Amino acid sequence: MANSSTIAIIDDDKIFHALTRRVIENAGTDQILEFYDGQEAFSYILENQHNPGQLPDLIFLDIQMPFMDGWQFLEQYVTIKIAKAIIIYIVSSSISSLDQEKSHHFPVIKDFIIKPFTRERILEVLSEFKAE
Repeated sequence: MANSSTIAIIDDDKIFHALTRRVIENAGTDQILEFYDGQEAFSYILENQHNPGQLPDLIFLDIQMPFMDGWQFLEQYVTIKIAKAIIIYIVSSSISSLDQEKSHHFPVIKDFIIKPFTRERILEVLSEFKAE
């Protein structure tokens, strides 16, 4: 993966952040944005919507968070025009088929991954991302 790639983690779980960040860093990505709720992430993206160098290339998004959950984030995200396409993976502990089905209503979602998000799966996603 190119060092210029930026990956955002949007999740309220600090342990998920730490483990995911470590795997991403070991895979060669030095730009990681970390947000602990959807509002924080959306505000950042809105502030930087015209500055592609500040926007992430890939987002790992949880759907169950305080303040603004992942669904609310997506509902707001699809209403704005941003300077580049961002690949989004939902990474959630939800095993609800309704959540998985709902994710198909957002064309920006690449895949729905059920936690635990293993090291192998993170590396697989990063490899797919690099290939695109």
